[in-house]
Amino acid sequence: MEINRFKDEYDFLSNFYTVDIAYEGIVYPSVEHAFQLKIKQESPQRQERNAYYFEYWLRIYFSTTSLLILSSVFI
Repeated sequence: MEINRFKDEYDFLSNFYTVDIAYEGIVYPSVEHAFQLKIKQESPQRQERNAYYFEYWLRIYFSTTSLLILSSVFI
């Protein structure tokens, strides 16, 4: 038997299935709600690392796109 989607008799397999689920003392309306909150509660070190990489990405992105735009104008 193959399950192609989480509908009808298999909807309970979905992260979005509405069910009260208790996790760390809080009741959530679905598994997905609890999962998303856990993602948001990252450690401060990880948040700092993510901010550093985002800033690095922004510098590379803007310097590269600026060069590409300028080169396309002056071609």
